[in-house]
Amino acid sequence: MNANSGGDWCRWYDNDANWNTCSGSKPNLDMLDKARSLENRGYAGAYEDAGLSTSPNWEGARYCLPDGHYLGNLTGIHLPWDGRPGQGQSVNDNIASHKWSNNC
Repeated sequence: MNANSGGDWCRWYDNDANWNTCSGSKPNLDMLDKARSLENRGYAGAYEDAGLSTSPNWEGARYCLPDGHYLGNLTGIHLPWDGRPGQGQSVNDNIASHKWSNNC
C-alpha cells in the first residue's frame, strides 16, 4: 500500500473481480484502490500478463502489467486513453480488479 513495496501486500493466483479482499500478508486486507506499487511474478507461458482495471468486474480503464515487470511507484503512471471510464487517470490508488491475459 506504499510506494516501493512498502506496507501491506497481496498475492493472487487467479483472476480477481474485486480487490476488496486478497491473499498475502493479511488475507482479509482490502486493496481496492490502494495499490501504490505493483509487481507481476506470473509464470512464463499462457496467461502471464496482468490486465488491471479501475473498476470491479474488469470494468473501466485498463492497464497491462507484463510478466516480470515491477513498478515501484505508480505516481506519474497514467491509464491509456482507450475510451473507457477512468482513461488518463493515474494508476496510483486506482486499481479495483485484474484478469490474467496472454499478452499486453
